[in-house]
Amino acid sequence: MSKARRIAVYCSLFFIGCFCSSLFSEESVFRLKVRVAVANIRAAPATTSLIIAQVQKDTELVSHQKEGDWFRIEDLSEFSASGKAGYIHRSVVGVSPLAPVQAGKPEKPDENVEQVSRSEEEIGTEISWRLEKRTKSKPAEPRKDVRSVLNGGFVAFGLRAGLNMATMSFPEKGIMTTRTGIGIGLLMDIPMGRFLSIQPELAFTQKGAASNDYPLIAVRINYLEMPILLKMNVPVDIVRPFVIAGPAVALRLTGKYSDIKLFDFGVILGAGAAFRLSDSESILFYLRYTMGLSPIIKDAFGPFADIKNRIFSISLGYLFF
Repeated sequence: MSKARRIAVYCSLFFIGCFCSSLFSEESVFRLKVRVAVANIRAAPATTSLIIAQVQKDTELVSHQKEGDWFRIEDLSEFSASGKAGYIHRSVVGVSPLAPVQAGKPEKPDENVEQVSRSEEEIGTEISWRLEKRTKSKPAEPRKDVRSVLNGGFVAFGLRAGLNMATMSFPEKGIMTTRTGIGIGLLMDIPMGRFLSIQPELAFTQKGAASNDYPLIAVRINYLEMPILLKMNVPVDIVRPFVIAGPAVALRLTGKYSDIKLFDFGVILGAGAAFRLSDSESILFYLRYTMGLSPIIKDAFGPFADIKNRIFSISLGYLFF
């Protein structure tokens, strides 16, 4: 056999082998069905790789590539916001009888799967059922951070108690001195966003003053006070500072003298911090100043005509929802 003829025979054998291999090669198309309660899809074909998605039992997937015991899933947009491709392990899925398919050969049915002929109506019913099941098997939306009681999202309730150092405005300096009292109240924190909230309160508070020169006004007056405060939060985590400001109206409950007016109007300014104990509880610390805007003595004249309440208070509180 001449050299040219030998080369021609070798080329013919090569092309016949390529044709046969293409005829019987596997098309890498796998139809998978999750058979565990929750299956992890990872970024790389390794059990130590990052989990990028999770799928529920009976979810059906399609893979066009197999690497060892791992199947590559190209489209994860239904299960992951990133939509990147991922890998699922062979041990958590079942392979349908249609995958892998060999070109040029009839599909061999799985011996464990009963083959039945179905009408178009039955096929349509199954497709609808599968679509509904996939919708239900989508990962649930993440739960709102319960710490949003401090950054907007939940109405919170609480209480506070503290010490009042009360005095009164008077034209002559040195006449009025402070009188110590208490302040106890209930409060509500109504979020208006991440940074702002409204804090209404209902509190028992003691006002008044001490004076050796003017015993008429050296009294302790008990009030039921109702402030409505605007609260601005600083968005940090464990310790959350805030400032407060707003009007307050107070109803006189008891007092030594009947010539004290029934109502007292003022404005409250303050600052503090919330210390988070848990996802639903916080300890509050307040420093606040209450400045009376209306005179408190009826039919007063002279230096007594413009006497107003002044209070500096320190309080601790507890906030929960």
